[in-house]
Amino acid sequence: MQQLNELNCHLFCFLEDGPLKSALLERYLDEPDSISDMIDFDFDASLLIDNENGTSLVEITLRLEFDDFSYHTTLNTATLTADERQELLMIIQQHYPDQSVRSTMPSKSIVRKKHDDNLLNTAQAARATGLSQRKVKEIIPCSDTRIVDNGTKKTIEEYYWHQSLIQRFTLLNAQHQQGVRYTEDDITFIAENCCEGDIKWARDTIATYLKQCQ
Repeated sequence: MQQLNELNCHLFCFLEDGPLKSALLERYLDEPDSISDMIDFDFDASLLIDNENGTSLVEITLRLEFDDFSYHTTLNTATLTADERQELLMIIQQHYPDQSVRSTMPSKSIVRKKHDDNLLNTAQAARATGLSQRKVKEIIPCSDTRIVDNGTKKTIEEYYWHQSLIQRFTLLNAQHQQGVRYTEDDITFIAENCCEGDIKWARDTIATYLKQCQ
């Protein structure tokens, strides 16, 4: 998250189907005067980042447009889900490859399904944590991805988590059920293994996961 907050650029691009486009649609549909079948229209979804002054809190403008209709909403890096952060990082790296932005899910890594990798795919991580596949991707930043490059664009085909990371989350849940609170060592482990060393991000991730498990 710290790398996103240090971002210094001006970026505009159209969004493909993914977490950011979904967030835009969800926000629009929450509006009292929204058109419920907008999802069936051939609309444009776009993203704008204007942070050439390098402000500490990066604002992201998402815009939905259809004919003469236009709707926009603003997000900031502090409120993004894990999937939204990952998509944003990939977009930035595609347009600004020299930016010093690092992802916990390296976009250039092609992961092979090998038993000795000690990696769990989305279905396996979901079963282990007791979360849905959607929730495990939203809450726990993954360790790696498998990227498919079809020549025109790159898409994420699968997400992976280190087995030790998922085991730590399941242990935290078991302890929580017994009334045992997580420790500073737990927070440090989560921060180092999936939150880019960000202690606050790790603390929020643990809290969100335990709340989902209730």
